[in-house]
Amino acid sequence: MHNRQPFSIKIFSPNGDPDGLRVIERSNWVGNALVFPRSLMPQVKRRREFVENGVYILMGPGHDGRGQRLLIGEADPIAPKLESHFAEEDFWTQAVLFTSSGASMLSKAQLQFLESRLIELALSVKRVNLQNRVQPATPRLGESDRAEMEVFLSNMRQILPILGIDAFELPPRQQRRWSHRLTINQADITAYGSETSQGFVVFRSSKCVDQTSSSLYEQSRSVYDLRESLLDKGVLFRRDGVLHFTQDYSFECPTTAASVVLGEPVNGRAVWSAPDGRSLREVEESLAGAPVNVPEEESTPQHDNDSVSA
Repeated sequence: MHNRQPFSIKIFSPNGDPDGLRVIERSNWVGNALVFPRSLMPQVKRRREFVENGVYILMGPGHDGRGQRLLIGEADPIAPKLESHFAEEDFWTQAVLFTSSGASMLSKAQLQFLESRLIELALSVKRVNLQNRVQPATPRLGESDRAEMEVFLSNMRQILPILGIDAFELPPRQQRRWSHRLTINQADITAYGSETSQGFVVFRSSKCVDQTSSSLYEQSRSVYDLRESLLDKGVLFRRDGVLHFTQDYSFECPTTAASVVLGEPVNGRAVWSAPDGRSLREVEESLAGAPVNVPEEESTPQHDNDSVSA
């Protein structure tokens, strides 16, 4: 997991379309990113970034429109590879390119290192389906070169969630403190979880009921399919009549997590419980009604001649 240090992002829209081409720069980084929808490929391929080398991620919806699919690659230069994917790969709808904005471009070995590490991370997190048919071996780099590329990768990973791509981030482990844990204790299973900035995380070694109800398939087909995919990917495995989580896993919300755990449609904010026995909903309601303590130095003094405009 990359360090949680403050940083700033600059997003530039050359065409004035927030959903079109975007150029992204991060503070104190020699790299930059280019993001664009597939439909703009014929126009944007004329940009200078396409004659440089770099790493790219192609994104599209999963099978049957559920989830997300990614294709990760590297190229020197980028243009011919992207033109080939434009002609031969139908699934992708968005592309992200990462290039170096410094005086020297990334070497072939550095590109291959970044590609291999991104694929390795996506396979370990197991949140998306990869279109890559093989996992390339990580090239051997010198100690300083490898450290430099890990920093470059960390900066890439800080940008990607801002673009809605969480395929490379394991749940934050600091959230595993008991004071933050929520539980489900039903039907001889116990699951542990917590709300985080990445969604609702169910922790490793939590248990799920083995069988799903017919209502899950009929009323929440996407959750049913997600549960099946977690079995296929090895996030869940069957033993002694129950399902076990093999790793921490981030869900979109408490309800999705709880429905996967219990195998039926439920309201997650009602069934996840805090250590004191209150439901997640009750905890949130109490927090919402709690007074906010503003430090004295941050409070804004009011004067008789102050005016407020709507």
